[in-house]
Amino acid sequence: MKKAILESIVLRYLYVNNKGEQNSREVEPMQLLFKHRFWYLFAYCRLKNDFRMFKLSRIHHLQMTSDKFEPKVIPSGTEYTTHLAETILVTLHLSPKASYRVYDEFKPSDIHQEVDGSYTVSATFPIGSWLEDYLFTFSDLLLDVQPMDLKQKLHEKAAIMTRQLLDK
Repeated sequence: MKKAILESIVLRYLYVNNKGEQNSREVEPMQLLFKHRFWYLFAYCRLKNDFRMFKLSRIHHLQMTSDKFEPKVIPSGTEYTTHLAETILVTLHLSPKASYRVYDEFKPSDIHQEVDGSYTVSATFPIGSWLEDYLFTFSDLLLDVQPMDLKQKLHEKAAIMTRQLLDK
């Protein structure tokens, strides 16, 4: 990837999006970014004709093509630049059993261990549906979350999941 970025060479790969759909992508790679404990490729996607962020762990069968490209300028005020700027401060109350994840996934300055052994974590996250999906990975280790509108979104998604599971 580094060579493709530095030499403006098109990359081709299979990508699994956050809906679990897999498709072939050709991209003009621009930059590797480490955000919120994960690596991403920022690139111009030829399939979507737009700038996109691709989580590296979802990229499969990576190939460097022989096609060169002229790097594009990211227009200011685009959806991409706006999305990067939108963040939210989230406070999580986590079970003592979550200690392995707390210390793996958050900065020490974001963590406070309570007297009962539980954890309060305050961290900034980008706004988007992936945040809700990420929080669900804590399952029953997540005891509370703030702000209230995020808690409400989680509650609504959990209700939908419950209905779907009970209907089967």
